[in-house]
Amino acid sequence: SLAAELAALKQQTVGLQQELTQAREVALSSETRNQALEQELGAVVAPRALFFTRLREALGPDNGVLVEDDRLVFPPDVTFASASAKLTPAARTRVLEIGRAVAAAGAALPDDLNWVIRIDGHTDRSTVGHRVFDSNRELAAERAVEVVQLLAKAGVPPDRLAAASFGEFRPLDPGDTAEAYKRNRRIELVLDEG
Repeated sequence: SLAAELAALKQQTVGLQQELTQAREVALSSETRNQALEQELGAVVAPRALFFTRLREALGPDNGVLVEDDRLVFPPDVTFASASAKLTPAARTRVLEIGRAVAAAGAALPDDLNWVIRIDGHTDRSTVGHRVFDSNRELAAERAVEVVQLLAKAGVPPDRLAAASFGEFRPLDPGDTAEAYKRNRRIELVLDEG
């Protein structure tokens, strides 16, 4: 009968409306979760982007510094002699210049952000031969400490600095040339959460 068909259609309509309401609630909660995730991601990504943007501005153009994603590779003139953790006087001057730029970029970060600048020391893969250092990792650690001390002298808060050592295990250049070895004896700077 027509009345029975109308009742069945009304019931279907009510069921469809309930399904639609549930679908909207799921979509809204999903959208809310997505917004929360975006904010969370932004809280991590935005300070890094801000830091490296300010760092580029403070360093100026044609400074020789390579900024890639979340790290800064010190310029080629900031190098170490083979098996040495001491920078040349010219390299020390460059690190102090870069340190002042790092200090300025760090000052732009929000006060409530727990951040640390990790200084990564690297070596080439030639053995140190137990002359002064027992291993490349020890040598790389000393290089990182040397740079940490200079950055603190340049105005970077010492409690925001950490030294790390990768030894020969992350080469930029896998070659066996003097130039490849020189490129691998380097320092990198990474902004991390403290």
